[in-house]
Amino acid sequence: MSKALDSTDRAILNALQGGFPIADRPFAIAAAELGMTEPDLIARLRSLLDDGVATRFGPLFNAEAMGGALTLAALSVPNLKAEEVFKRVRVAVSNRTGGAQVPWESSSLTGDFVFNRRGEPTRVAAAAPAATIASDHEALFWETINDSDQPDDYRAYLNQYPQGTFASLAQIRLSAMQRDAENDQPRSAADGPLKIAVLPFSGWHRWGKGNLYSLLNNHERGVRYSIRNYGAHRLIYVYDHDGNGNDPVGDPDKYWEGSMLDRTPNKAEVLAAGRELGADIVFTYFFKRSGNAVYVAAYMVDVHTEEMVKRDITTDLETRGQASMLTIGLLNDLATGG
Repeated sequence: MSKALDSTDRAILNALQGGFPIADRPFAIAAAELGMTEPDLIARLRSLLDDGVATRFGPLFNAEAMGGALTLAALSVPNLKAEEVFKRVRVAVSNRTGGAQVPWESSSLTGDFVFNRRGEPTRVAAAAPAATIASDHEALFWETINDSDQPDDYRAYLNQYPQGTFASLAQIRLSAMQRDAENDQPRSAADGPLKIAVLPFSGWHRWGKGNLYSLLNNHERGVRYSIRNYGAHRLIYVYDHDGNGNDPVGDPDKYWEGSMLDRTPNKAEVLAAGRELGADIVFTYFFKRSGNAVYVAAYMVDVHTEEMVKRDITTDLETRGQASMLTIGLLNDLATGG
């Protein structure tokens, strides 16, 4: 029978599990930290090993720091024999680590052991033909990646089983993932025509809403004309400030934030609308007329990179086409990457 542990034995075990000094005399350092002598610590450790309280005293290596990998594998395996479970774990871990780990097994089982027994266990033929074994391996491979969202898993399957049972399905999933990845990549003017949407404008006019709406409508027409005649891109949507169209973007005020005299785009709402409309680039504008001056700010938002660029200008009342001028400037920036 193992001896009962006293408080000093427990302190030794707790301390040394957390690390061991690397030095010429590590036991002396550890003993000093525990408030005891080096010979006393060595004697107690020897006693703990002899009595079977401690089964091993040695290093536990950090596999990841040494260039290895650590993997915890778990499977739901009703009615499968231990040998089949070990095979599934081996294939799953090998696939997930790209071959960095191939678990091995050591067993002293002399009979059948079934995990999670429910009714009769699944039986595996004692001597299956080679073709059947290969098919089982392929099915096991596919089972380990069937729910994967990693393209490399399907590439690995196709490399190993180019004519496999699930090759067509693997290629379909891989193609879909590649399309999604391409769609997530930012587009630029160099990639060809971009789809442009123009969202609701905002502004303030010292003489009331009627004058403001007239100002917004005039600039809307100028922006529409400028983008269409620029020629490099495709205008897919322009908010109708007359209110005569069937606009799908909802409340125009939700695209703006800040005070009445200094509003800026609500970027989250602008991006959401751009994606809903299928646009690559979104334009919107803020106008302010006060006294004898007109201030115009134009914003260009890249739906893919979420970058927002601003140009603005202040002119006298006689100047026309401020929004058009700013639009051309932003389109030039887009073309040159500026």
